[in-house]
Amino acid sequence: SELASNVEFLYVRGLALCYNGQPEQAKKTWMEALRQDPDNSTCRVALKRMNRQEEAKEKGNTAFKSGNYDAAVTHYTEGIEQDPNNKTIVQALYANRAAAYHKQKKNKEAIADCDKALEINDGYAKVYLRRGDIRMEMGEYEEASRDFNKAHQLDPNIGARQKIRDAELEAKKAARKDYYKILGVEKTASEDEIKKSYKKLALKWHPDKNSASEEQRLEAEAKFKDISEAYSVLSDSQKRQRY
Repeated sequence: SELASNVEFLYVRGLALCYNGQPEQAKKTWMEALRQDPDNSTCRVALKRMNRQEEAKEKGNTAFKSGNYDAAVTHYTEGIEQDPNNKTIVQALYANRAAAYHKQKKNKEAIADCDKALEINDGYAKVYLRRGDIRMEMGEYEEASRDFNKAHQLDPNIGARQKIRDAELEAKKAARKDYYKILGVEKTASEDEIKKSYKKLALKWHPDKNSASEEQRLEAEAKFKDISEAYSVLSDSQKRQRY
């Protein structure tokens, strides 16, 4: 019938608006379809799914602001799962979940989510900046420098200039460090030997275990940073080869 084909058209139009970053227009279109055909389950489900996705994002943001990062991750994940095809909101959910993972010190997960956000939108300056910050913490200074440069290129006002300088300086310093010496292993050391030595030294120099005095804590922090940096390079075959 004419009504059915008009409602079908409105559903498809709503979907196109939704997936092109116009959620409010999509909602209006589906509401109009439901006004014409109140029993149309396709539009009702689409509307409900979109509302749930937006709600999950809001709940995640609220949890993040209050420092409840576990809950934030849960809500952002729910949002992603509601409709992975709604790229506009999903890229923001990945970026936000990356920030929550970063706060939890889950840097690998945070990097993976930054990567996913950038796969959807490679012009997302804020995510390059965020990934650069995480890579700095992981001792991946050259990669961090690339991310900061990209962020600056996309948005010169994002505040990446100093970060670029810091990353380049750390990269130069790192180039002068003897990572094998830091981990106390031979240049021919196997992956297992490197891992074993890293675990032993990381345990010994963990700042929480060396906090008797401020001086001791600062020394432990510096050693721990070097150990983590050395392991980050030597445990990755490509980075180790370049080094």
